[in-house]
Amino acid sequence: MTVDVPNATIAGNLAAAAIGHLPVGVRRFSTGGRHYVFEAKFEGRAPVVVRIAAEHSRSAMVGAYKLSNLLPPQGVPLPEVIAEGLNHRFSHLVLERFPGADLWNVIRDLSDASLEAIATKVAAAQRATARTASAGRYGYAVVPADAPRERWSQVLQDNLARSRKRILAAGLFDVSPVDAVEMMVLAARAELDALEPIPFLHDTTTKNVIVTPEGAFSGIVDVDDLCFGDPR
Repeated sequence: MTVDVPNATIAGNLAAAAIGHLPVGVRRFSTGGRHYVFEAKFEGRAPVVVRIAAEHSRSAMVGAYKLSNLLPPQGVPLPEVIAEGLNHRFSHLVLERFPGADLWNVIRDLSDASLEAIATKVAAAQRATARTASAGRYGYAVVPADAPRERWSQVLQDNLARSRKRILAAGLFDVSPVDAVEMMVLAARAELDALEPIPFLHDTTTKNVIVTPEGAFSGIVDVDDLCFGDPR
């Protein structure tokens, strides 16, 4: 059986259902590995973003919707949810389109003052996230009690195992750096496991931080879950 893959036509129809008329143009963003993400442009109003889950990532779309309701009232600048279709054949969210692009697209042309201002806004978002609930567990989850690990060192070892698997699959270089870091984690395990499970945004790097070409911070996107552990 052929599984339909979300495309620009489907995204345009979902955007039209949310806005009330067809967009004049739809394009898929070239970045992103978990969802199908499109920009829909309209005459007479701001564009919107249509995030459509792949079949394997429907639960992540549910998580994104929950966090879109939880975090903005705390001061985390996430895009407004215009419409949700979590139970649609193509599970999706229609979202406000922040002006700009991922930080990595413009970072080379920004002044030190602009970079400091952006970092300050991201740090403020992290502090706001840290004020949300924790349940004494560690790792990646939407609901604090669902965090999968009892100790922070276990989360780090999980991440190292994932990196080792990816390096072996790519076959471009050996895994000795991963082994070296794993030994460091084991040596510091007692100190690591004494850290509190603080909720933080784990994917706000040079991606998912939206910045205008002039260097103005617009907001943070693609928050499907949190990590509970050491924000550093």
